[in-house]
Amino acid sequence: MRRNIAPLISVLAITGIAVGSARATEGTVPADTLFGASGNYSVTVDQNDGAITPFAPQGTFGFIALAFDSGGKLFAAGCAESDSVPGLPPFCPRASTRLLMELDPLTGEVVEIIGPVTDVFGSQVNVTALSVQPETDVLFGFDQSFSPSSSIWAIGKSTAVATLIASEVPAGCGSYCSRTAAFAFAPDGTLYHVFRDPRDRFTFELMTLDPRTGAENSSVPIDYPFPFYWHRGGLAVRSDGVIFSNFIFLPDKPCWSCPWTPLKGALTTIDPLTGALTEVGVDEGAPLDLDFSPVVVESVDLGIKPGSDPSVINPLSRGVVPVAIFGSYDFDVADIDVTSLTFGIDGALPAIIDKRHRDVNADGFPDLLSHFRIAETGIEIGDTEACLSGETLDGTPFSGCDTIRTVPDR
Repeated sequence: MRRNIAPLISVLAITGIAVGSARATEGTVPADTLFGASGNYSVTVDQNDGAITPFAPQGTFGFIALAFDSGGKLFAAGCAESDSVPGLPPFCPRASTRLLMELDPLTGEVVEIIGPVTDVFGSQVNVTALSVQPETDVLFGFDQSFSPSSSIWAIGKSTAVATLIASEVPAGCGSYCSRTAAFAFAPDGTLYHVFRDPRDRFTFELMTLDPRTGAENSSVPIDYPFPFYWHRGGLAVRSDGVIFSNFIFLPDKPCWSCPWTPLKGALTTIDPLTGALTEVGVDEGAPLDLDFSPVVVESVDLGIKPGSDPSVINPLSRGVVPVAIFGSYDFDVADIDVTSLTFGIDGALPAIIDKRHRDVNADGFPDLLSHFRIAETGIEIGDTEACLSGETLDGTPFSGCDTIRTVPDR
C-alpha cells in the first residue's frame, strides 16, 4: 500500500522533531536488561516476576516494536498520533504509517525519527517486530499485515528502507502460513519464531528459521498448562540463550459452575528443546515486543611483544610471550580485573602480571603488561592474529587483537 507521508512529516516538524535529526545519547544500560514496546511508551521488564517499569510517554508517539544493535543503539518501530485513529491513544493500528526511530535506552525518549518504513518502491511495510542479526548487525523487521502470512524484511538503520527477504513464513507454507510477528535472533544467530497454526488459534510452535529465506529449520509444539491461551507478542533471547515471550491465558475456573476469571498476561520462558512454557510472572501490561540490551564488548589497544614489528611467535616454543594492554584517555588499566584475562584461542591465563602499570609505549598513559605461556594459547603455525579478552572490575567485557607472524613458516 503506497501512502502519502507528507502530512506526517509536517506534523513531526511542528512538534519539533524532524526526520533524520539525530541527537547524541550518553551512557549505557546494564547488559541483558529486558526492554519492551508497550503502546505509547517503552518499558523495562523484571525477569524475575514480569513486572514492568514504564518510561515517560513520548507525547504523540506509539511504539509497537523495538530492538538493540550490537553497539547498544535502541531502535523502535511505531507511529504518530496524527496517523492514528482519532480519539484513541497512539497505539499504532494496522493501517498507520510505521516510523523507524532511535530511542534513548536510559530515558525512553525519542532521539531520532529516521523515517517511514517503506520498500524500495515507497510502499508501506507494516512492521510489528524488530530484531538485529548478531553476526551482521542487520536490522530485521517482521510484517504481520493484511496478507495471509507474516513476512521478513531487512531494514536500513539510517534510511528505514526495507528489502524483502521472505514473503511467507515459513517459506513455501501455502495456506498454512504464520499469522504472528514474534521473531528474535539468539546470540548464536539462530532465528526463532512463535508460529500460530492458522487452523487452530490455540496451537503454537517454536520454530527456527533460515534468516536468508524464511524456511523452517526445526519446530517444537509449545506446551502451556492452561486450556486456552494465545501469544500476546514479543520474543527475546538473553545472552545465555534463555528465550522469553509474552502469552495471554484464561485461568482455570475454581468450579464447574463458577464464572470464568479475567484474562491474564504472563511473561514466560520457552524451552527450545521441549516447547514447555514456564511462567515468570503475571502483568496486565504485557509488552508487544521484547529485546535485551546487548553485552557490549569494549575494544582495547593491544601490543603483542610490544616494541617488535612484526611480533614473531614460535608456536612450538615452551617460553612465554609478553602482551601489553595499552591505557588511554578512555581506558584506565587500573580498572582491569586481572583474574579475567585470557589470551589466544585456547584462553591461556597469565603466567606473569606486571602490576606496576608502566608506560610501555611512552604515550603518557600507564599500561598493563602480562606474559602468557605460548603452549597454552592455541596459536598455530600460519596464524596472523591473536586476541586477548577480559573484564573490568565492574564486569564490563573488553577485547583486543594484534597481528603476529609465526615461525617456522609453513
